[in-house]
Amino acid sequence: MAAPGAVAGLVGQPAVALLWALAALTALSAIWSAGPAVDALRWALAVAGYAALAVAAGALASRTGPGVLAAGIAVAAAASSAVGLVAMALHAEPLALLLDDSWRPAGPFEYPPALALLQVMALPALLWAIVRGRGWVRTAAGLGAALALATVALSGSRLQLAFALLILLAAAVAPIAGTAGAPSGGRRTAGPRAAMLAAAAAALMLIAALAISPGQDNGPLGVDVSHGRGHTWSAAVETARERPWLGSGAETFELVSAPNQGMTAVRYAHNLPLEAWLELGIVGLALVLGLFGAVGAAVWRARRTPAAWLLGPGALLFLATNLFDWPWHLTGLGAVWAVCLGGVLAGGRECPELDSNQRPIP
Repeated sequence: MAAPGAVAGLVGQPAVALLWALAALTALSAIWSAGPAVDALRWALAVAGYAALAVAAGALASRTGPGVLAAGIAVAAAASSAVGLVAMALHAEPLALLLDDSWRPAGPFEYPPALALLQVMALPALLWAIVRGRGWVRTAAGLGAALALATVALSGSRLQLAFALLILLAAAVAPIAGTAGAPSGGRRTAGPRAAMLAAAAAALMLIAALAISPGQDNGPLGVDVSHGRGHTWSAAVETARERPWLGSGAETFELVSAPNQGMTAVRYAHNLPLEAWLELGIVGLALVLGLFGAVGAAVWRARRTPAAWLLGPGALLFLATNLFDWPWHLTGLGAVWAVCLGGVLAGGRECPELDSNQRPIP
């Protein structure tokens, strides 16, 4: 597909259109914002940047396939992980942070859960390369996967630990070795499948060993799964009800909700739909919920393509994390999500043209 045609097709995709609409509404909210108008305008540019990057990544994937994008994310994740782990060993802030009496890798995001999320987003591509790669590619992917899993476990993020386990279990169940570019006739050999299962089993053991190591306060799963965010969410709902239609303007959550939060006010709601309702009103809430649905639909349309495994988990899990955390506001991590989204959108558009020998993911 020619690049101009790919761009034209991607611009009209629902997920991209919703991002443009969200950027426009964010900019308009500067008119009635309770905070500095420049904050709303600055964030509008960031959201528009997500949309533009998704289109650019989708155009590239239309020409080269999703592997280039996935490889880039894997390299970025490995580099960020190495920075965070070295900083943790050296006790060097802010690339590592002392939390709950334990040093945790934070990397360039200066926030351990964000670094862990980047590793989770890269994990599907690393597993794919372990199964399908040869020689140094497989070796590098194995080292990258071990680095990613160690970072996730040492970050102390129970949410990202659960997501990593989910991806590993999916890899053990779904025959990713035979997805695209299977051998002639679509046959799969036992070797790659055995390698995949062995890698998944080893990774599970690594995560379990690190998660229960001394000094890691991962906590039992049954204790306050919201990690204390219930009070913040209640304050967000209470504040949103005060101005439910227009909201208080983008980037004003802390300013307007502080009286309802109490003595310790956090900057973001740790729940993107609630934050959108408070800041952008009922239309903002509808746009964010629509974005969640549109991204899910895009992954579903691409389900028979390599992009579904390589980039789909990153596109979905980033949004899922924003129900409990605030990576939407970390533009570096948001840019990685936009790349995942663009690759998935390109895969969905190319799905009808797949070769008959290519095998779908069950």
